[in-house]
Order: sequence, then structure tokens, then C-alpha cells
Amino acid sequence: MKFDFDDFMRLAVAFTPLLTATAASVPGGQKVAPLVPAIIGAMIAVEQLTDSDDQPIPGAQKKALVQQIVSATVQVTNATSKVQIDPVAAHDVADNGIDAVIGAINETQRAVAAAKAKPKG
Repeated sequence: MKFDFDDFMRLAVAFTPLLTATAASVPGGQKVAPLVPAIIGAMIAVEQLTDSDDQPIPGAQKKALVQQIVSATVQVTNATSKVQIDPVAAHDVADNGIDAVIGAINETQRAVAAAKAKPKG
């Protein structure tokens, strides 16, 4: 069984309403909960990027790009709607969300590797 980032992110998209509701339920989360779909969408988009040699870009660069997309989303939202999102809170939510997703991916990959290494019998 091979870990598939696309499958993982499809699950994240499917759980977006739950993730949004969870974000809204924590203190201060109501103001950033609307960003959860944008953060997930940005992560999916950035994961597809490659460098000029068609190689995946480094994780730190991907994280920075997601943060730029989130920042732009906050700026547009604040400029065009009655909803005002705290840019610092949005940055923190995106930062923690990215770390949580990467942590879950790493744990899944370790579990898959351990399952493959386990002797059958």
C-alpha cells in the first residue's frame, strides 16, 4: 500500500465542513474558520507545483507559497466584505494547519512502512 497525497487531500476536502466547524468552535476561531477551505485549496494547488527541472519544490517553499495565498485571501476578504479577518490569526491557523497535515502524512507514511516491514505469519 502506497501513501497517496492526492487521496489524502481528497479526504481533507471531504472533511472541510467538519474542519471549518472545528475551527469555529475554538476561542477566536470564528474569525478564521472561513479560511479553512482556502488553506486546503492552497495546499492542493501548491503540492502540484514543480521547479524548472520538473522536480517537486521543497516543503519550506511550498509552505511559504500557501502562506502567501492565505495572506492574499485575507487582504481581498478584508477589502471587499464586511467580514474582517485578523491577518496574524490567519497566518497562525495556516501555519498550524500545514504542520498538522504534514505531521499526519508523515505518520501515515511511517505506519505504511512499518506494516510492510512486519513479518507475515
